[in-house]
Amino acid sequence: MLGPAKNPPALTKERIDRLLGDRSAHARAETAASVAAEFSRGQLTDRERALAESILDILAADIADEVRESLAEHVKHSPLLPPSIALRLAHDIESVALPILRYSEVLGDDALISVIRAGNESKQFAIAERATVSEEVSQSLVETGRKNVVCVLLANEGARIGEPALHRVLDDFDDDSGVPAMMVDRRTLPLAVSQRLVEIVSESLRQRLIERHQLPPAIADELSQHGRERAITQLIADEPRVAEVESMAGRLFASGKLTPSLLLRAICVGDLHFFEAGIARLAQMTIDDCRSLLYERGPLGFRGLYGKTDLPGELFAAFRVALDVVRVVRPDFDGGPREKKVWKKVYTDTIVERLVQEYRQVCPADVEHVLSQLARQFISGDGGDADGSLSVV
Repeated sequence: MLGPAKNPPALTKERIDRLLGDRSAHARAETAASVAAEFSRGQLTDRERALAESILDILAADIADEVRESLAEHVKHSPLLPPSIALRLAHDIESVALPILRYSEVLGDDALISVIRAGNESKQFAIAERATVSEEVSQSLVETGRKNVVCVLLANEGARIGEPALHRVLDDFDDDSGVPAMMVDRRTLPLAVSQRLVEIVSESLRQRLIERHQLPPAIADELSQHGRERAITQLIADEPRVAEVESMAGRLFASGKLTPSLLLRAICVGDLHFFEAGIARLAQMTIDDCRSLLYERGPLGFRGLYGKTDLPGELFAAFRVALDVVRVVRPDFDGGPREKKVWKKVYTDTIVERLVQEYRQVCPADVEHVLSQLARQFISGDGGDADGSLSVV
C-alpha cells in the first residue's frame, strides 16, 4: 500500500538544469507543471521563489505549445504569478491564454482591456466569464458590439456593468428580444435603464421586470394601453436618489418626452421632486428658483413661472388646482418627520375632486381617468387613441 505522498525536493539550480535540459516537450511540460505547482503553494524561500520566477519566464516562452499550456493551467489560480508573465500568457494562443484570462486575479484592468481590444472573441468570452469584472472592463466588452460576448457578460452577476454600458447594449440590441430579456434578469438596474426596458420588452418580460425589480404591477396594465407616462412616474416614485430623478427629467426633456400630461400626472400623485425638476427644465431655471416661485410667491409667482414654459394655457387651471393642494399638505409631506413623508391617497383624491369641479365636462372615477381625458382634450389633439389613452412615442 502506498504511503503519504512526499513533498518534492526544494527547487535547486541543479534540479532545474536537469529538468530543462530534457529535449522532450512532454518532459518540459511536466517540468512546467512541477515548478508551477511548487511556486503556487507559496512555501518557497526568497531564493527559491526568484529562481522559480526565472524558470516560469523561460517556460512562458517555450516553443512547444504543450509546455505553455501546462504552465498556464497550473498557475491560473496563483496570486503570486508575476503580472508580466500572466500578460504574456494572456496574449498567447487560445489554448494557453484562456485559463489565465478566465481565472488569474493578477491581471489588471489595463491588461484585460488590451486583450479585449486585440479582438479575439474566445478571449473576450473568457474575460466576460471572470468571477468579477469591473465597470471599465465591462464597458470595453460591450464596445466590441458582439452579441455573444455581451450576453455572456449580462449573464455574469459578478460583472459590474455601468449605466453607460447598459444604454449602449440597448442601443445596439434593442431589436433583439434575447438581449433585453437578459438585462431584465440582472440583479439590479439603474432607473433610466428600467425606463427604457419597460417601453420595449414583451408582456411576459414586463412581468418579469416588475417582479425582479419590484416595479408596481400597474405599470404593465398601463404599458399595454400605451400609458408609458404612468410607468415613468411610478419608476420615479420608487427612486430615492435625487440626482437620478433630476437626470431622468433632463433626459425626458432632451428627447421631447417631458410632456404636460406627464408633469400633471406627477404632481397629482405626489412626485414633487420630479415635477419641480421638470418645470425647472421647461422654464430654463434652477430648481431652487423654481421652488421659490412655486411655493413662496403665491399665485402670481406660479403664473409667472408657467408663462416661462411652453405648457398649454388650457392646462394652467389644472396645474394651479393641484398646486393649491400641494401647498396645503407640503409642510407635513416635505418637511415633517421621516414617518410622515408619505404621499397619501387622500391628497390625490382631493386634487381629483377639484379638477372635476374645474373641468365640469370631465366625470372621472380616478386620477388616471382625469389625466387621460385632460390629455385627450387639451394636449394630444388627433393623437389620442379611441379609448382616450395617450399615445406616447
